[in-house]
Amino acid sequence: MGKRSTKTHKVPEVRQASLLDVGQSKAPHPVIEGVRFDRGDRARLFVGAVPLEKYLEAEGLKWVLRLASLMDELDWSAFEASYKPGGRPPLHPKMVVGLILYGMMLKQSSLRQLEALARRDVGAWWVAGGLTPDFTTFTKFIQRHSQLLSDDFFVQTTTRIVKQLKLTRSDLALDGTVVQAAASTAGALKREAMQKQLTEAKDEGDTQAVTKLETASAVLAEREAARAVAGKDPESVVVSPHEPEAVNQPKKNSKDYQLAYKPTLGTHPSGLIVGQSLSATSENECVPAILEHHERVFGAQPERALADAGFLSIPLLGLFVAMGLDALVPSGRRTQEKKGRGGRFPTSDFIWDADANAPRCPAGKTMAGGQTVQHDRAGRAYRQYAGRQCGTCPLRAQCTKSTTRNIKRFEGDEMKAAMAEVMRHPSAQRAYRQRAAIVEPSIARLRSGGLTRFRRRGRKNARLELSLNCVAHNLRLLLWGRGGVLVVLCITARPGEPWRITAVAVALLAR
Repeated sequence: MGKRSTKTHKVPEVRQASLLDVGQSKAPHPVIEGVRFDRGDRARLFVGAVPLEKYLEAEGLKWVLRLASLMDELDWSAFEASYKPGGRPPLHPKMVVGLILYGMMLKQSSLRQLEALARRDVGAWWVAGGLTPDFTTFTKFIQRHSQLLSDDFFVQTTTRIVKQLKLTRSDLALDGTVVQAAASTAGALKREAMQKQLTEAKDEGDTQAVTKLETASAVLAEREAARAVAGKDPESVVVSPHEPEAVNQPKKNSKDYQLAYKPTLGTHPSGLIVGQSLSATSENECVPAILEHHERVFGAQPERALADAGFLSIPLLGLFVAMGLDALVPSGRRTQEKKGRGGRFPTSDFIWDADANAPRCPAGKTMAGGQTVQHDRAGRAYRQYAGRQCGTCPLRAQCTKSTTRNIKRFEGDEMKAAMAEVMRHPSAQRAYRQRAAIVEPSIARLRSGGLTRFRRRGRKNARLELSLNCVAHNLRLLLWGRGGVLVVLCITARPGEPWRITAVAVALLAR
């Protein structure tokens, strides 16, 4: 056999550009304080021979273009200021944040999921300008900008959405929920187990474990002392060494316990979340931050605050009074007054008589006492009053089983009494009934969107996750509308791993 020829025909060295081979744009990168950012190049993105922008329009994915435009319009100077010139150009913050929010809108919130999304999803290609960051890039970015993402970025995006939707200030509905922490209750320890592990770590010379366990032990001792003051069993307290800030508390509408935090939302009647914060156990602690968010978004306080009975506390009512803010907060789970023990007269039925400087019982008689200021186990000051002629009172069976009815009046109870009086009016009850329809759907949408458990440990990281989920929620309302949000969340709902949203489903929403 003859020798096979190895000659080949020469062809011009023409290289077809890959879809994701963005490279450097011919246009010079803008220089910001000496830092040159990598912004990708959307003009070089194609699907086959079709420019990606036209492809998205044709497939009914115009909302992706609108999302990218919104990211372009935001002010990123605070993010840019944290970078220093020199070295490899960092990815521009708007590309990274846009990709994070795009993924969260489609229930793809883990960093590994975002990394995969940047490589396979046409919408992600457009939002990120063809850049494909890996999960370590996302991790470093979030750590660098955690404070901005938790507060200022939420306010900026919400303000822009409010202006686009031409919303004005109105009522603010408040509500909180319980979201499971990243740490598991299986790793939570009581006092004896905590001390045992601490001793073992010291013997082994594991300084990292010792530091972690000492921090958890201090938190455990603090919570035990608080329960003892409240008259509860301190030995039932458990703390996770991996996430000591999380508190073991009952699930929402369940008797099961879990390590969790309490996110609290402030929602506009449009359904937009205009204020958000997070606490370990108290919804009331979050209200000042929510009101601050509202003022930064609208430039003014809300016309009225609507909150359920869980927010009825003297410090919070005092805050509303100091701010001159109207509020509707019932004293029971419903707008009606809650009953006392055994169906007898509750303390709220004892009306304060300013002239006598003492309460009047339901029978209309002024009560005696109140000269001495006393303190309960929590250190709260109160005065105690006793009924007169209770033995011959015809209402005694409805009031007490003892010979005399005693009530305590704490400092600030006059504000609760005033609020109870306001809530008796039918007009106040009609206005308050709007609260549930305003705020509870936003909590349901957050849960349907994937916020059923925090992925990152620590209150600071949980606060960051809450903020980003609220931004994604507001973007869904802006770009899809309420009906679109419902359809998409139903499409993506699936036990275990969520479905990928299809272009057909989005096209239906865009019509």
